Amino acid sequence: MLVAAYGCKETSLYWAPGVAFFLLFFADEPCVLFKLGRMRISAGLVLFTLVVTGGFIGETLILNHLFDCRLGRFELLKHTHLNPLDEAEPGRSLIFWLFSFLRPLDIHGKYYDMMPRLFLLIIGLVSMFLCLFKGNRKQKLLAVALFTAYMLHCYLVLGAFPFRYPERSHARYFMAVLVIGFILYTTGQELWRRYIWNRISDRRVCYAAQLVLLVVWLVPAVICRVNTPLTEGHMVNVIRQQRRIAQAMATGTPIVYKLDRELDEGRLSSKDSKRASLYQTFFFPVEVIPGIKVEKLQYIPDGDDGCVVLTSEPLSSGEYEVLLLQDGYRSRRMMMAVPQKTGRIGLQ
Repeated sequence: MLVAAYGCKETSLYWAPGVAFFLLFFADEPCVLFKLGRMRISAGLVLFTLVVTGGFIGETLILNHLFDCRLGRFELLKHTHLNPLDEAEPGRSLIFWLFSFLRPLDIHGKYYDMMPRLFLLIIGLVSMFLCLFKGNRKQKLLAVALFTAYMLHCYLVLGAFPFRYPERSHARYFMAVLVIGFILYTTGQELWRRYIWNRISDRRVCYAAQLVLLVVWLVPAVICRVNTPLTEGHMVNVIRQQRRIAQAMATGTPIVYKLDRELDEGRLSSKDSKRASLYQTFFFPVEVIPGIKVEKLQYIPDGDDGCVVLTSEPLSSGEYEVLLLQDGYRSRRMMMAVPQKTGRIGLQ
């Protein structure tokens, strides 16, 4: 499963050292080949190492053959996502790098995006340490793997002085960390109960502490339940948008996307280019997608930001009834005046 996960996302390999470390120090394997102090080299550790290493080497050889490279996925990423000269993630000082474990604790953004992630991350990490010292064998496996994956996510760098991280601390990069942390939190409720009752003599304080643990779990759940239907992630909004786009294409109504940001030297921002491509590839019929030239779209001045036409045929000057798409999977039909002078934009 780890090799398959690595095929989808390279950072899934961050979990491998934790599993190997657990098998080396904590696992109670019946077949131990030899011991070196507290380290136990078992058949399970050897098999795990061979499978992960074999999967990594096999994929590298296949990519080298297909794309004429020498270092497999790393070389491909080096020319796309791992550019050391990329200023999107600026270099950091040594002091900043030493406190890299705080990077995922980002307090920016809207509360319904930020608070559930912070709550789950904090309770997951605290539960990780509790399960690491007090948990059973299965809980220790997840705790050790979570600890190593989290530290690699935070501290792995491409270069030093200044320190450059291979990725930003986006919440989506920590989804596996959040899920495993939540599993440790829920399965460790008995550990929490024993820990609290063994160290606090006042039973009222014990009940209050357990109530706090319950609230910590309920708050993210309530926030997500209330706000998810209002944000773009709700499947009802996605299905509604898909139907509106299908109706517009069936009737020949032009489909226009309202830009979220101003043009940058005549080019779309990264967010707008991704969103425009998403609408075309995700919502348009499959047979229409090959005929769409996603590299250049017609730009229509409209207020501060303007719009781009997602349908393949450009619009001449005049007034049209269009389906205006906006961020958050919102859309509405409206009349739009197209001026005589429009432009073309190359997507970044």
